[in-house]
Amino acid sequence: SFYNDESFLPESFTVTLNADSIGGSLIKKNAQFEISAIYNKDVISIFSSDNIGLVGTYLPQSGEVFGSLNSENVINFEIGGTVKSNKMDLNISNIQANLKNICSYLNIDKFLKVENGTINGFVQIGGNPDTPDFFVNLKADKPSFYMPFAFQNILSTDSIEIIALHNEFTLREKNYSIKNVPKFKFGGKIILDKWTPDSISLSLATLKNAVLPLKFDMAPFKVKGDIISDIKLNYSDNIWDVSGKMFGDKFNVEIDSSNLVKKVTSSNNSDSVEKEKSNDLSVRTDLNITVSCIDKIGHSIIFIWS
Repeated sequence: SFYNDESFLPESFTVTLNADSIGGSLIKKNAQFEISAIYNKDVISIFSSDNIGLVGTYLPQSGEVFGSLNSENVINFEIGGTVKSNKMDLNISNIQANLKNICSYLNIDKFLKVENGTINGFVQIGGNPDTPDFFVNLKADKPSFYMPFAFQNILSTDSIEIIALHNEFTLREKNYSIKNVPKFKFGGKIILDKWTPDSISLSLATLKNAVLPLKFDMAPFKVKGDIISDIKLNYSDNIWDVSGKMFGDKFNVEIDSSNLVKKVTSSNNSDSVEKEKSNDLSVRTDLNITVSCIDKIGHSIIFIWS
């Protein structure tokens, strides 16, 4: 550090963060990294080790910021604009995010395993930092992935597109295939309140003459069968609304009662303080469900809920 005789603050100083590894239940791969920040005469420069590839500069007086991230075929982008206490204008451009490589660092294989897909596009954030305006255009061409908790075979689509204007993010509805056979269409929308979701709407419908070969495996339930569905999910005010219809054929349902009892017992024994801290989440349904099962002696049984 270097000091100016007229000020008790140093004219320049350097701060370095060095980590041998990053760990945790969500992290699959440990990664070493180093990030340094240098302050020198109202200029803050930031840079990192090569595996992170971060380089940037921030000018506190004007609020200007510019830099880039080039992280070894994982995620790359450039950033520029201004950030002040009451106004921001950031442009994150030339985004390239390799979904397979990103997911390889995360312990999410039971839920999602990406085989192919790179996101390209830009993100612009403006307005007051407390209530930002977004302008986003992100697209992944021909992604393919597994969702092992629900489907045995690989899923794919021509593209996944996310666009945003102001506080409304839209996942454009697209047709999705299983083993290269078109099966269903899926889309959604999220409206933000400041930086957090205020409402969420999702829709999933099987295509004409198509069925979804579902194999859901998440304790304490195991469900296997073919389904035809037209379902809408909407979230607002901490309530999920589920509506639509679903037909299931040749269903096999298993419930691990011992696991279920453990979960109930654990919940009943939880501390009252923790209960007060948790947010109540409600689900309302207007859903017509028809399920056709085969019992052990070959009889067909149909269940209807509405």
